[in-house]
Amino acid sequence: MREAVAQNLGTPLETLSRLAEDEDGWVREAVAQNPSTPLEILAKFAESGDSEARKYVARNPSTSPEILIKLSRDEVGYVRQFVAKNPNTPLETLARLAKDES
Repeated sequence: MREAVAQNLGTPLETLSRLAEDEDGWVREAVAQNPSTPLEILAKFAESGDSEARKYVARNPSTSPEILIKLSRDEVGYVRQFVAKNPNTPLETLARLAKDES
């Protein structure tokens, strides 16, 4: 149930903040993909050791260009792939990713 709450666009920010710290990885990943999640939480997930959470941040249409630039250098190829698909990714970053062999 917590995962469904984390996915809901109308979930209050205080609740999303609490769910971002949940013990269940599925719940945290649902928070990472929610377009209503505040940028400071997305930035924290972008720094995490959880590549799935980083992938969902890269997919999130609300992720800032600054976070996407950072994720464009991620060691995990599928994270970079989702950065390349995100419409907020800066053109210079897309040009660099177009040369990525993975």
